[in-house]
Amino acid sequence: APTPEPTPTPEPGPTCDAFAGMSAGCPRAPAPTPAPDPDAEAAPHAIFDHGYYCDAGFPKPQQSGVEIAISELGGTIGMTVTSINIQLYSFDSTVPGLGPLEVDKTLSAAEIAAEWGGSNYIGAGDTRLIKYLSHFPSGNFPEDGKATAIVSITDDNGNTFSLVSGIMSQMDKC
Repeated sequence: APTPEPTPTPEPGPTCDAFAGMSAGCPRAPAPTPAPDPDAEAAPHAIFDHGYYCDAGFPKPQQSGVEIAISELGGTIGMTVTSINIQLYSFDSTVPGLGPLEVDKTLSAAEIAAEWGGSNYIGAGDTRLIKYLSHFPSGNFPEDGKATAIVSITDDNGNTFSLVSGIMSQMDKC
């Protein structure tokens, strides 16, 4: 039987290194991630909403609450929400302004992270939502109450911010 011809040795060609990873089939090195500008600041923004909520089967509102959309608008660096203070007030027709303080709750970084699936971080250009509801310890119905909120933030470069709601009137969320 005839002896098969040996497989020809391919001509040596350029290596991936010769083309700096630009040849088809050669792996490309990932682009370096630029370090954030040390002078950059996040551009935090919040939209605050306050409402009263009905529990199933109750004709009157049973809970008061605040919903907050927190955004980083700059798109350059991210930020960490370190705490959110929420104050809920009931209505008192004899007292102008806020009325009696019913709830003073500060959500910690850990509580915010738990609400957001494990992280209290907001990436550059991203938005996260948080909602806090509470019954009034006094037993007062929360209808027509007011609320305030302060969101505390630290960006990736250590700059700190406080986003303050002002006094919020309620919306019917029943």
